[in-house]
Amino acid sequence: MERIPRGRYSKEFRIEAVKLITEDHLSLPEAGRRLNVAPSTINNWVKAQKAGRLTDIGKSQRPLTELEMELARVKKREC
Repeated sequence: MERIPRGRYSKEFRIEAVKLITEDHLSLPEAGRRLNVAPSTINNWVKAQKAGRLTDIGKSQRPLTELEMELARVKKREC
């Protein structure tokens, strides 16, 4: 079975995901379902935000293209 590539999310996406938790008071699982992101990933972003390091996450990685993200979603559904 081929692994799905790790998601690479834009800084803006991560900030908005954190806002769903901190400002809109959604639960991690609900935010994860809405954004199609693992709740543990969002939790890591919330912790990084509290430590002031959220904007440092992913600086060395290029964002996934829309095609790469769609391919990962299709592969995830097939498994």
